Amino acid sequence: ELLQKEGSLSSPGVQTDPNFSEFTKPHLLASTVSSRLDCAIILYGHMAGGLFLEHRGIPRDWETDEETFVGTAATIIAQSIIDQDRRKAEKAQKDSEERIRSILSVSCTGIWEYHMDTGYLWCSREYFSMLGYRTEDFCTDGTFNIHQAWINLLHPEEKEHISLQFLQYLENGSPGQYE
Repeated sequence: ELLQKEGSLSSPGVQTDPNFSEFTKPHLLASTVSSRLDCAIILYGHMAGGLFLEHRGIPRDWETDEETFVGTAATIIAQSIIDQDRRKAEKAQKDSEERIRSILSVSCTGIWEYHMDTGYLWCSREYFSMLGYRTEDFCTDGTFNIHQAWINLLHPEEKEHISLQFLQYLENGSPGQYE
């Protein structure tokens, strides 16, 4: 008899269960496994492996708490792998951004980038230099407010208008109508 509960397979008579026939001779009979509880490890919507509990001796049914344990352990393993993948991707992105900034810093290119999700604004030193400023001109009290520095570079008559357009763009994804 094969039971399936929320991603796990339970077979109290595993040695005679056809679903486990490929394991019967090489493993299950040799190690006298009589009952088995299998749970898939799912990564990104696909089965990436499995977690298995095996019982030797008289065939037995698995308890609900045993099934819950195996399912929880499989979920923790999957989440750990996903977290590791995320950390690797974040590091790769950071390394890539640092390489790009390094290339830009030697290319004398004035450039800026704004990260909408964090509110972080970055400007190359050359951006300020091309406009006749130094990045140090915008440091006050040991803090560096690059967003304010960018606003300060706008023509006084245009500061309010451009700042408003910029905020509208961030909120709506559109700068609205230019006057």
